[in-house]
Amino acid sequence: MKSRVYMRASNRSEFSINYQHALSSALYHFIEEANPDLSSELHHSGSFKFFNFSYLRVPKAAIKGDRIELLPGSRASFYFSSVDSRILESTISGMLTTGELGLLGQSFEIERIEIAETPVFKGKVRFRSLSPIYIDDGNSPRRDLMATDEKWKERLVENTQKKYSMYRGKETKIDFKIGEIFSFRSKRVNIAGNWWRGSMAVFDAEGDPEVLRFLWDTGIGSRNSQGMGCLEVERS
Repeated sequence: MKSRVYMRASNRSEFSINYQHALSSALYHFIEEANPDLSSELHHSGSFKFFNFSYLRVPKAAIKGDRIELLPGSRASFYFSSVDSRILESTISGMLTTGELGLLGQSFEIERIEIAETPVFKGKVRFRSLSPIYIDDGNSPRRDLMATDEKWKERLVENTQKKYSMYRGKETKIDFKIGEIFSFRSKRVNIAGNWWRGSMAVFDAEGDPEVLRFLWDTGIGSRNSQGMGCLEVERS
């Protein structure tokens, strides 16, 4: 399930464009507020967290260097999603109870949260990324792969296979492949002092409708719980 969170800036200020780690921390705080046992389970889990969020959308803002400057009347929104209903429900409950999201010194009042309509997945879909898709080559030292790299599709399929098997609790062979890539641009993201290079992309994907929905719920690629690989459906 995917939700969209709408917020209003409580004060006019500015904050770093590298806010993903701070937003991830805030989401963990909301989960802890509503369900401490679930929060502890996620913190101590060494596997995938099965939740994801998008970039912030801030229509009335100006980018100045590495800062986002909020303009008068600024509002913001972002998508938050999870295949685990406990995570989604606890996060929303924590948000509504707290009523406010703090982000690197900027305070946002949470105005409303809407549950997004689930697309109908029929076996082929065109995805658009709402945050950079991250995957590396699996070697040490790592090499971040771009959508133009030969191994990009292969590694994303391998990652999806691993995540889906973990979700199902057993090794599960999936029917999934990435088709044509229609647009792509590289995007570097700094998360807690570490740089990662991902791909903002529009691409076709084919496979089991349940796997396609799983990716819509959890994100594609790695570092999903840090805001990487969030997807929306452009065409199904």
